[in-house]
Amino acid sequence: MTVAREHAPAEFADFADRLLVAPSTPRPGPERHVVVSRDGTVTVDGQPLDESTWRQGRSGSGVLRRYFRALLSAYPAALARDELADLLWPESEGDKAVRNLYDATKDLRRVLVAMPGVQLRVTEQTYGLVLASSARVH
Repeated sequence: MTVAREHAPAEFADFADRLLVAPSTPRPGPERHVVVSRDGTVTVDGQPLDESTWRQGRSGSGVLRRYFRALLSAYPAALARDELADLLWPESEGDKAVRNLYDATKDLRRVLVAMPGVQLRVTEQTYGLVLASSARVH
């Protein structure tokens, strides 16, 4: 950087100095409060979650809502992968239902981004919701 500063025109000196300064750490914003009712209604800071939030990916809003309500009904426990796949796609073959579940899981994670403090945890073929202290089920 010293070499660049020595050979750069004077008008670029400030620019070179700013490159060396470490970026400031962003301050976290105020904590957002999420309330999830047992019927699957979600409010963030008192405002209902926008309906368009559920339209993520190819799974469809109906599937994502059913998926979320199934996880919510089991909360704080988790559901087994095969049980959840059969619940959401009862007419599908086992492997097809599991593939659908994997795709819907990706889409649901995108929906959950709009719900601060609500996460989907997948461990050892079980699926469950995890809520931070800023989120609660009502």
